[in-house]
Amino acid sequence: MKKVVLIVLCIIMFYALYAQEEGYPVIIEDYITLRFNQTHGGRNVELSYIYRDGKHRLKAGLNIHLDRKVKDNQGHVFKDRFMSNKPLEHFGVNLGYRHPILPIKHSDIQLSVFFNVEIFVVGLRDDKYPVFLGRDEERNLLFYVESYYTDKATAHIDYILGLSLSIKAYENIYLNMTGGYGVLMSFTGSDRGMSEIGITDIEVSSQRWSIGINYRLRKKTVQRLYYE
Repeated sequence: MKKVVLIVLCIIMFYALYAQEEGYPVIIEDYITLRFNQTHGGRNVELSYIYRDGKHRLKAGLNIHLDRKVKDNQGHVFKDRFMSNKPLEHFGVNLGYRHPILPIKHSDIQLSVFFNVEIFVVGLRDDKYPVFLGRDEERNLLFYVESYYTDKATAHIDYILGLSLSIKAYENIYLNMTGGYGVLMSFTGSDRGMSEIGITDIEVSSQRWSIGINYRLRKKTVQRLYYE
C-alpha cells in the first residue's frame, strides 16, 4: 500500500512541476515555521526558514529530537527508537522543497506536494533489528530478529514525499499540516556485523506527520521577463 501511495505522490509531484506555467509578476516571500513532527524514529520539534520564489518553496532548518519512554515497537525496525545520549545528538538538519498543486486564486487554503529530508546523528534504544546470517541458494538474505542497544551515535537519513495543507489563520499567520511516506536509511550496518556481506546501511519504509505554524516575514513582487 505504501508503494502505491509513493507512486501516486511522485505523479502528483511531476504534474506540479511540469504541468503548470509560472505567472508574473513573481511573488517573493520569507517565512519562519515552528512544527511538531511525528516521524518513524521518534518525535521532534522543527524550527525552519522557508523561502518562496514564485511557485517554488525551499526550506532549511533544525529539528530537536524529543526522547521518550519506549513502549512497544511491534516488530518495526527503528520505530520510535532514536535516543539522544549527548546534548548535540538532540539536533538534526531538516531540508525540504514544496510546490503547490491545484492552486486556487485569492484563496486562504493551499494544497502542495513536498519532498523532505531529515538527518540525525543519534543512538538507538532497545531496537528490534535483523541479524543477517548470509544468503540461501537463490541469493535471498537470511536473518532473524534480535534486540539491539547502542549509545554510539550513527547517522540516520529520512526521505519523505507527501502532501501539505496550508490555511491562513490571521494576516501573516498560517496553519500548516503535512503527511507523507518514504524511506529511512540508517548507517548502522557496520556495527551489526552486516559489513561482512556487503551491507553497511539498513533501509526501512517510514512515514511523517506534522502540524505547525508558518509566520510570513516579508512579501514582495518582482518582474521577470523570462517568465511566460
